[in-house]
Amino acid sequence: MLVSPRYWALITTLQLPGLLAGPARAQQAEPPFSRLSLSASLVADVSRGRLTEFWNPSSGGQLAIESPFYLGLVQGGAHLSRFHAKTDVPDFTTLYLFLGWGMEARLPLGLAGYAGFDVGAFGMRFPRKGNANEIEMGVGLSARLRRSIGDGWAVSGSAGLRRTLTAEPLDQRILSVGLVRTFRSPGWARDILSGRAGGVTAPEDSGAHGDPAPAALAAVQRVLHRPEMQRAGLQRLSDIFHLLDRWGVSTIDGLAWQASPAGVSPFETQGWRVMVDGREVRLDLLGVRNLDRLPFTLAQVDSVQVLAGPGLHHGLATDQGLLHFHTAPPPRGVSVQSGIHGGNSTGDPGPFEFTDPDARNVDKLGSGTHVSVAYGTERFHARVGWSGLWYSVTDAAVWDRNIQMWDDPVKLRIPTVSINAPSLDLGLTTGRSWHRLSASGSRAVDLFFLPQYGREITTLEYLRHAAAWGGADLGRGRTLDYRLTYTENELKHHRTRLNLDFDWRLRQWKGQVELAGWGRHSGGTVGVGVERQVGRTGYDLSDERDLFVSAYAQAPIGVRFGAPVATAVFTLGDDGQLGARLGLARLWTMTGGRSARIALGYSKRLPEEEPGLWSWRERGYHFLEEGGIAVSQDGELRPRWQATLDVRLETLLGTHGRATLSGYLRRTGGLALAEQTFDFDGGNVPRSSPDLFLATDEGGNVAGAQLEVRADLPAGVALRSYFGFRATVGGDALFEQAWLAVPKHHFRQTVEYTPEADFALRAMLTYRGASTWAAYPTANPAGEATAPGVASTVTVDLSAQKWLWQRRVRTVMLVRDILDNDVGFHPIGGSPGRSLLIQADFFLGRRGSGGRHASSGSATEK
Repeated sequence: MLVSPRYWALITTLQLPGLLAGPARAQQAEPPFSRLSLSASLVADVSRGRLTEFWNPSSGGQLAIESPFYLGLVQGGAHLSRFHAKTDVPDFTTLYLFLGWGMEARLPLGLAGYAGFDVGAFGMRFPRKGNANEIEMGVGLSARLRRSIGDGWAVSGSAGLRRTLTAEPLDQRILSVGLVRTFRSPGWARDILSGRAGGVTAPEDSGAHGDPAPAALAAVQRVLHRPEMQRAGLQRLSDIFHLLDRWGVSTIDGLAWQASPAGVSPFETQGWRVMVDGREVRLDLLGVRNLDRLPFTLAQVDSVQVLAGPGLHHGLATDQGLLHFHTAPPPRGVSVQSGIHGGNSTGDPGPFEFTDPDARNVDKLGSGTHVSVAYGTERFHARVGWSGLWYSVTDAAVWDRNIQMWDDPVKLRIPTVSINAPSLDLGLTTGRSWHRLSASGSRAVDLFFLPQYGREITTLEYLRHAAAWGGADLGRGRTLDYRLTYTENELKHHRTRLNLDFDWRLRQWKGQVELAGWGRHSGGTVGVGVERQVGRTGYDLSDERDLFVSAYAQAPIGVRFGAPVATAVFTLGDDGQLGARLGLARLWTMTGGRSARIALGYSKRLPEEEPGLWSWRERGYHFLEEGGIAVSQDGELRPRWQATLDVRLETLLGTHGRATLSGYLRRTGGLALAEQTFDFDGGNVPRSSPDLFLATDEGGNVAGAQLEVRADLPAGVALRSYFGFRATVGGDALFEQAWLAVPKHHFRQTVEYTPEADFALRAMLTYRGASTWAAYPTANPAGEATAPGVASTVTVDLSAQKWLWQRRVRTVMLVRDILDNDVGFHPIGGSPGRSLLIQADFFLGRRGSGGRHASSGSATEK
């Protein structure tokens, strides 16, 4: 072994400051991609170690292309080689596809020296095992000397170290000699490689979609813009949780996330909601919300508003959090947008498990694709799309818990998750009105983690959604908006050895009418809505339907600019109970770029408004009892109430920075919290079905503070720092126990370097504090009693984005958790390690927006 994987990762990471220090240097002498160098090399592997105990590496060949890049040279290539077996093991062939960057210096005697690193995918094929194959991430360091021999030709010699990140790393020492041909880049090649905007096509970022109502703006925690999400290398919609600093998040399998803003534990009822282009999409499946079930991809998202605290947003109260996705409007004319993404995690057995062609392969994370075709004019647009995801569960803990469920464990060797989602979107603007119509659906095969059962259940999940919404300009700053939505969520049993009754379907109809701009100063909003939900399942329900009537209003108190804004939302249930959300926000704007905001809120939610299992009273108990769980509770469900206080101070830091200090207090009561303890065997599977007790009137207090600092420096360098702290301040035992599972401390440091509009580098360091899980006292995979906790973790992610072909093509490479730390979120959950993720998006069409309100949720939005 040469050096440990973490030292290799550190060496690679330390290359980044050289890039960021570049702006202080003189302008690069050669423009990017001004010349191309093609090389062909003969490569010798002179390794010594465990690999050569079983195989003799033969000479191989390498083809590469190299060009000037920002502050150095970029190269890409392929290295083909073969390993011949010494003992009774199969031969195998390898193909290493790589991208590299380095610096070149002129030396005496006409020599040019180079030092750099590369990252790539190392593929292995075993012909004697039915062409079984493995793919793993590889990293390398190299140095070379090159000498010109005239007329654009040169000879080169190089030496390098390469590590393939299998479970037992494969270390190689590489020597090579080759012939190089250098020539000026043709115009078409420069057009493809430069990525500068031309006559097409990638949808432009239109910035945040604001709402003119001050209370809605006061509730906004953050707006994620398209460029930030792209540079971060996010692939799936649920990946945005990697960027939501203030939200508590957790995951069992590394795919589906539980999340919540400050105020309620993410491991209890999920109170936050989802909006898309101004209308709500209900994703509730027994309290679980999976963003990846939405029928579009991040490539189609223009921005995401993250809201919390008291406020009103398109008729929805934001007392428990809201994610509002704004999709990008299609360009005028005919356009096509498509993309692919995929990745692999490190730690595969590699060639050392050559005797079993069905040996566990943990490197395939999966892939995703999407395509949409659109037509847009000034007043009309139509878009048809489809997106699909396929992911394999590669983590050991999740694997062991789920591999036993399949009827045919050989054929279905890897537990998988898949999603297919078609969609249709139409928009029309006529005179002073606008109208939108959408229909979509998704079908998912999922490993649905049911907390009450203590493990995953294989399910079929269906989401069907249809909506019509729009508005009319009434003049004098007034608009009248309407929203009609239908959502159907269905959870069904998928054929496995577990046979729980999961025939569950929830239908929801909702209609709203809203008048904005009423009052003397056109600063108010009033609206009414009706919602009906019906639940059906394979057994009798105590009460299968609910009806709600709501009325809401929002207006400034007084006439002065910056006056306090009051919000009131009232909901009447069909049993006569009244729910309420009340808010009061005040924003002060001062000189010198300073501002202060204070917001007070109170909410009372009816039990039937909660999306979790318990909101159906006895409805959910039957299939739990069929699974052997004895359920009891200490009384009737009560309305949940919450009182909130939010304070925010913001100021400029010099000419390039801004700092925000904020704090909050949440006082909550009427919670229904479950008390349950799970025992696990060596396979991380419950030994027994424990009793479940539901405490129906729990509560307590949570307080926290955050400090955010952002600096946008010259030469394309942006820095963002975040530190957050939260803790319980008194409360019931179960309340405090639930919040012990949420880390108290959270720190994130992000560095972005964008030397040109078509290229960006990003590094992100994240620290999550430790957490304690009282319900899992024996979660050790070996079956030994351990402290129920998850250790604190530090992760470093690196990503690079490059636009190509006049912004028709966008490519991203992301290395997540480059230090390969065990990132734990849950005692029985997976521990995602180092992963290589790549993606490419393709855009064909004309520049410019389609319909005037193609992506707006309101006719008054800008």
